[in-house]
Amino acid sequence: MLYMVGMDVFNDVKVGFTDDIARRMREYRTHNPHIVLIDMLEGNETLEAEIHARMADMGFIGDGTEWMIPPRTLSRKKIHELGFKIFS
Repeated sequence: MLYMVGMDVFNDVKVGFTDDIARRMREYRTHNPHIVLIDMLEGNETLEAEIHARMADMGFIGDGTEWMIPPRTLSRKKIHELGFKIFS
């Protein structure tokens, strides 16, 4: 299961892979109470890497390749093109 999370305060986003989204969100919330789940889709680590490559133009935070800095607002169209759907 792939997921996209963001921080409601800073608007940074992360796409990751997990086999247990409830556990993963609990882990995030232990160190970041501002984390929000944006969406999920079926996939694996290969698809995660492909999506990271497609989002690379957004820029990454620091030296990492996990948290991305999206444009002021990550457009719904861009998220849809990556395969995610936005929760209402």
